[in-house]
Amino acid sequence: MSEPQDPQPHPQPQQPQQPQQPSYGPPPPGTPYSQSPLPPVAPGPQPLPVPPPDRGGLPVGAIIGIIGGAVGVVVLIGIAFFFLWMTVLLGPTPPRDDWPEPTTAPDLTGAAESVESYLTALAKGDADAALEYVWVEEGEDLLLTDEVLAEAARIAPIGDIEVGVASPGFEGYGATVPVSFELGDEWVDREFQLWEVSDGWEISDGLISVWIDGFTGLELEVNGVTAEGYQLVFPGVYEVTIDNEYLELDLPDGRIRLAEDLDSESFYSLRLVTTELGDETFRSLVRASLDECLAMTTLTTPCGFEVSETQTGVAGSRVVEGTVQRELTEEGRAAFERLTIEQDYDPRTAMTTWDYFPVRITAQLASGETVQVQAGTMRFPSVDFAAAQPRVEWID
Repeated sequence: MSEPQDPQPHPQPQQPQQPQQPSYGPPPPGTPYSQSPLPPVAPGPQPLPVPPPDRGGLPVGAIIGIIGGAVGVVVLIGIAFFFLWMTVLLGPTPPRDDWPEPTTAPDLTGAAESVESYLTALAKGDADAALEYVWVEEGEDLLLTDEVLAEAARIAPIGDIEVGVASPGFEGYGATVPVSFELGDEWVDREFQLWEVSDGWEISDGLISVWIDGFTGLELEVNGVTAEGYQLVFPGVYEVTIDNEYLELDLPDGRIRLAEDLDSESFYSLRLVTTELGDETFRSLVRASLDECLAMTTLTTPCGFEVSETQTGVAGSRVVEGTVQRELTEEGRAAFERLTIEQDYDPRTAMTTWDYFPVRITAQLASGETVQVQAGTMRFPSVDFAAAQPRVEWID
């Protein structure tokens, strides 16, 4: 909105002149009388004060204030009506961490019976019957077969199934059923969560998910079936093996218990260790590579122990290339004999040792003197036993 323009002042009629009235007190600041005194003059007739021109309405600021206040009132009224309408439409807002209660309590009939039927099918080794109570995506049933389940039942049969009373689950939209059963020589106490589908109850956590990763080249098998990547299994005990003469899984009896969701971590924490042949092969390969490295007379080597060309602080201290001599100290030889072999994880099929083998190093300087010199640290040997031809690589 543009600001209203001042109207042009109307010409004022001439008023009869009146004699000047005497004033009392000091004149107001800024008037001619408050400046430097002038010579006195005779008072003469002065015109009457002219009133300010009529602007024809309220000041602009007042108009804007009135309009702004009116708009604010309208907005507040609109907000109040909006929240009133939302309250009527949606009802009271539930707590943030709480789901709204269902309008009717779920009918739990059949939920406990579904869990009992599922466990009974597992105990009988009937994979097809068990799959009627769970949901499986296409391509995720590699280990959900009668053969795999029969082997699981042989290793650790399921028995003494006890199913509790179903209660509302999934915040009142499904069912929770407590169970207890024997798995081999161990007891399992857990709950199953179910939701109702068109033809009955479906168990949402009836299968255990596992991620089989990092065993490429080892032909890892679960109950005789080669597997890798993301897989699903029925609750049970599974035999896990690899096909490699140098490595084996660090499992007490070669088996993994997978009875509930938390057990899936067992595959993530699987470690590899060397077999007796792998232990001997690792030591032999590393010692041969280390001896070859120590025999080098160059400033740098694949296994570390690098020598700087300049030995600071000594006149004529430049090291002559090709004159470096390295040998294990007595302590270094003892350290090699008692070295420990550990999994490298990069790749997961590689083995290494983090033990350090002290070395004594001498070199000839440009001055002709042969002295003992300082050298860099040793790198660490790594052998990938999944490779077609295992060999040593020295890593930092």
